Amino acid sequence: MLTISLMLVLSACNSESPMQSNNSHQELKVLKFRDAAPLTLHKKANIKKNITVQEGGSLALQHGTADGAAANFVYANVSLDVLPGALSADAEIGLELETTELQGGVALTFEPHSVVFSQPAVLNLIAHGLDFSGIDPDAVDIFYDDAETGMWIPMQRDNVIVDAELGTVQVINALLPHFSRYAIGLP
Repeated sequence: MLTISLMLVLSACNSESPMQSNNSHQELKVLKFRDAAPLTLHKKANIKKNITVQEGGSLALQHGTADGAAANFVYANVSLDVLPGALSADAEIGLELETTELQGGVALTFEPHSVVFSQPAVLNLIAHGLDFSGIDPDAVDIFYDDAETGMWIPMQRDNVIVDAELGTVQVINALLPHFSRYAIGLP
């Protein structure tokens, strides 16, 4: 298994390994932060917000740190937009960014696990401080874990922009039909 120095996983349905699909042995090479990521980044940040059927709503979470050197700048910014009418009932939606358990990496969790949208929610994400050593930047994409097939499936999205030299990946307008396990990586 290839180890990469930054991990970016988004989940909502379970806490299994972010690299292996639930029902098969298919693995995904998940991006990780540089080894130089400061240990002060290792903590949890979360937000919860009531989202209404009539108005929809948005969640946004930013988390970053630097130890004074540009090479050690690590940053993640994620937003989730729920369109009016996308939920069947008003709900409290949660987003947690955790860097405590995955040294050098980031995990995003959406709650509650049972949420299904009648119109997809829109996810935007940017992460800086990734290590692309040995990675083909053109192959990086965002995937979801299809529980029925056990495969990591590329998600519908407008774009994934990678700047390997800067260590940055940006996901633009990824469509989430429900909360599942999501990851940025390579098949």
